[in-house]
Amino acid sequence: MVEGRATLVVDLGNSETRVITRFGKTKSGMPRKRTTVFSNKFGELIDTGLLQNPDYSPENSKVFSVGGGVLMCSGKMCDREKGTASQRPSSTIRKYDSNITMYSLRRAFLQGYRDISDMCQASMDSINIRWDVVVLLPPSDLDIGKDVIIRRILDLKRLDFVMPKFSTNLVIDNVRVVPEGFCAFIGAVFKSSTEIRKGYEKYLTGSTLIVDIGAGTTDFVIISNTELVDSSRYSENTGGNQVFQKLNVALRREIGSNIPEDTLREASVSGVLRVGSRLINVVDNIENAKKDVAVKLSQSIKNYIESSEFSVFDIQYILICGGGSEPCGEGMKPLGDYLRENLKNWMKYSEFIDTPTLDMVVHIGDSLDEEREATARLLNVVGAEVLSEIK
Repeated sequence: MVEGRATLVVDLGNSETRVITRFGKTKSGMPRKRTTVFSNKFGELIDTGLLQNPDYSPENSKVFSVGGGVLMCSGKMCDREKGTASQRPSSTIRKYDSNITMYSLRRAFLQGYRDISDMCQASMDSINIRWDVVVLLPPSDLDIGKDVIIRRILDLKRLDFVMPKFSTNLVIDNVRVVPEGFCAFIGAVFKSSTEIRKGYEKYLTGSTLIVDIGAGTTDFVIISNTELVDSSRYSENTGGNQVFQKLNVALRREIGSNIPEDTLREASVSGVLRVGSRLINVVDNIENAKKDVAVKLSQSIKNYIESSEFSVFDIQYILICGGGSEPCGEGMKPLGDYLRENLKNWMKYSEFIDTPTLDMVVHIGDSLDEEREATARLLNVVGAEVLSEIK
């Protein structure tokens, strides 16, 4: 029997959920933890015969009960069987009030049990854990959403998974809600709760503007001497999805119909759009869309600062993070780079904080073999994990 206390840190993104499980210590005394990302696309499973389809397994698909006889699936089964009927987060529905948030949390807890199972070389059925949960919310949602999401997580008493076959009662002792953006700053500056990244010491003092570019929204906060300025919390309904929308409008003139969002997402990374048997180079379309969105965001930041208690001359540092600061395919620049170019024109006395190298292994789903590079998209969950060590 594996017993003890574990911490689950959950960052609920629009395209994926990022999770850190921490349990116990290594032989060298370091915290034992694992970082995982998985898709937060879900679909209702109507045809239970799919559970016997050999194409689907616990390694590539997850199926769980949400009560009342309703089963939800994710992973390969959802992607292939549900298609455009799948459910995913939307900027029009707040995370704290979304059913998809609760689906993602069930999936995150399953990941936590799987991680501990791997760490301890024990079966998941032998794990008896009490959980501390840290979950991120956009800073502008804290006032309304904090108590709501804490209550919803505490009300989650049981996991019932059909694929893999696993059920357990959940014992959740504490839920802590931390703000996105601020966590990205902590993740950038601190390697752990007791170690500052080399060369980042100067960011501990002064005022830092955080621009966290998400899919549906971009969050702004100002950090003063490592403390979040509450009155500075603001969200703008502009994000990476607007790049896809502008790209769709531009390409619709050529193709004659709307393009599925997933196809647009793939094209925005590769620079190539697949339509039937055709491959269309869309690099110029993508870069033009990013430039347009960057101009809009730059104006939003200008309006934001002018309406705050800070002036542009008070901002010493700027951190651009989130999915919009992610590397892209060859010949393309991230949205954050275009935004940086715009901001340099009128925030010429501010210094941009470079994203640190995150020395960590990031697993894809349950697989111990499939990994990806740690990027700026992980700064929020990394910072939240650092904060979870500080009681």
